[in-house]
Amino acid sequence: MSATTKSPYCILAMICVLAGLYAVLLLNNETTLYLTKEDGVIEDLGAGCFFLSSIFFLLAYYRSYGSRGLFGLGRMKIKRNLFYLFFGVVLLFGSLEELSWGQRIFRFQTPEFFLKYNRQKEVNIHNLRWFHGRDESEKEKGFVGKLTNVDRLFSVFWFGFCLCIPLAYGKFPGVRTLLDKIRLPIVPVAFGILFLCTYVASKLIALDPYINGRAIVEVKESNFAFLFLCVAINEFHSGHKRWKPDEPADEGQTS
Repeated sequence: MSATTKSPYCILAMICVLAGLYAVLLLNNETTLYLTKEDGVIEDLGAGCFFLSSIFFLLAYYRSYGSRGLFGLGRMKIKRNLFYLFFGVVLLFGSLEELSWGQRIFRFQTPEFFLKYNRQKEVNIHNLRWFHGRDESEKEKGFVGKLTNVDRLFSVFWFGFCLCIPLAYGKFPGVRTLLDKIRLPIVPVAFGILFLCTYVASKLIALDPYINGRAIVEVKESNFAFLFLCVAINEFHSGHKRWKPDEPADEGQTS
């Protein structure tokens, strides 16, 4: 698939998976809570998708062509696309965060720092009080307080990278020229729309007072992880075909 793929079979399969995960919330309350508990099936599925996404981005980095200068700027030759490396590392971090860096798997004690500042007394960054969406009294933080909230930052990231940038890429020639120059991977617009639909669906489902809010969050996060896996597979399959290699690099090249 290219960055502008419109394969109906691919999109249909993605919709079925996304809907299937949300269907978990329609099961009886006991089953839903069991599937969406800490280190449960849904959370492990999300962590697995993030991990596989990281692997595919790192593989895409390995087979990618570089550019003249860092992200197309400067004279030094770069052997491979550093955006792929960046996404691979970030998604690997996300996968390990979902599993609290294996704390419950390997059963190691929570260090004092995390006992003091982590809302769930676990070894992870996203539940530290500075990055959480709620304060110590369980009230939602205001606009300023949420500027460092990990969930808010993640939403800004997927909304910009997976929807706004692809739309601008297709609409404005100047933006397309710039993004091609720096070799930024472009997500298919159809994928971006599915990201948006996933987010909206979670908000609509949350209006039902009988569905556990934490279960909704876990399913939403797993759906996002699945979508990023689709993005990573797409880039691994077609990203290296999008740009031709520059002239052979000189002795000053780097990776």
